[in-house]
Amino acid sequence: MTDTENNIKELNTKVVRKTKAEVALDIKRQEVSLAKSEAVATQTTSVFNPIVYGQMKQLAVDLIYGGATSADAKTPEQLLVKLQAGFELGLTPIESLNSLYIVNGRVTIWGSALIKRLRTFGWSVQYKDETPEKCTIVVSKGDDFIEDTFYFKDAQDSGYTSGQNGLKIGWKLGQNRKLKMRYGAASQLIKTYLPEVLGTIAGIKEIDEDAVTPVESVEDKKAKLLESLNEDN
Repeated sequence: MTDTENNIKELNTKVVRKTKAEVALDIKRQEVSLAKSEAVATQTTSVFNPIVYGQMKQLAVDLIYGGATSADAKTPEQLLVKLQAGFELGLTPIESLNSLYIVNGRVTIWGSALIKRLRTFGWSVQYKDETPEKCTIVVSKGDDFIEDTFYFKDAQDSGYTSGQNGLKIGWKLGQNRKLKMRYGAASQLIKTYLPEVLGTIAGIKEIDEDAVTPVESVEDKKAKLLESLNEDN
């Protein structure tokens, strides 16, 4: 017997032969798996609408190629996040494009768009006692009203206002600070009293972009590394 014949014989002995019942069971499992995959791809649930998702994926690609996106969404996947977030808020794709912005991996909303959402929820918006140091916002609906005041000092103490070269341009005296103060007051009021207005959105773009991201110290990194080494041992 040649070496080739020996190899074929040895290979045949290693082949696991299934019964007809086992083969039928495998086919059934494949059919069930295929049916589930098809259901996920075509059936709308309270969590996911695959038809809309597919349309948004194609739209995201077209918008990227068309150069119609902002700096926060440079890939179709990033833009798709904005479109999905907007869809959950009831926004059209173009409204999502112009109203939402990704800051540090979180979807935020531009201040002007947020004020529009307040009005959509039936609240009228007014500002009073506006100075470079504070801004009070008052929202009302029928006999109900909510009032909150945002202080420039609070923004300073939170590290929002200062950059590497001193005061950030958005917080310098003038129209920029006026809008920052207004949106700061709106953000504070909504997060405290009316979180439903934000829905799944993390916050206001003009405010969240100034939020200080905690920097992990060398000591923290060493402690984490030591903890990881102890777990491995």
